[in-house]
Amino acid sequence: RDALNELAGNADLAKALAGNDRESAMSLFKAFAMSHSGVYSVSWIDGKSISRFGYPPENSLVDFDLNTDPSNSGAQCVKSIKEKKERSFEDMLLEGGRARFTIVPVHGGGVFLGGLLLIQRL
Repeated sequence: RDALNELAGNADLAKALAGNDRESAMSLFKAFAMSHSGVYSVSWIDGKSISRFGYPPENSLVDFDLNTDPSNSGAQCVKSIKEKKERSFEDMLLEGGRARFTIVPVHGGGVFLGGLLLIQRL
């Protein structure tokens, strides 16, 4: 969780997210995933609770509106974004197996940019 908070506080990441620079953000997500064990995915959920992209792409929702997701994990993500608060919980992955979901808020220049979602297989 500390590493995820550190990534969320990274000025380069905030700049990339605020500027819609997906390539730079994905590079930072990849570096994070490669340097931490057990990462299923790390992704960005914007302030409207839309999962924009993540790494690795095959384990991430792209431009998916979590407000329309009836699952518990979708509802927990939306709640975290609306409250602008960190949240951690366990749930099932769509393809099966349990995982820990951790969401931390991201700010850039004093503006709320949404949250980072880290999913780790259990």
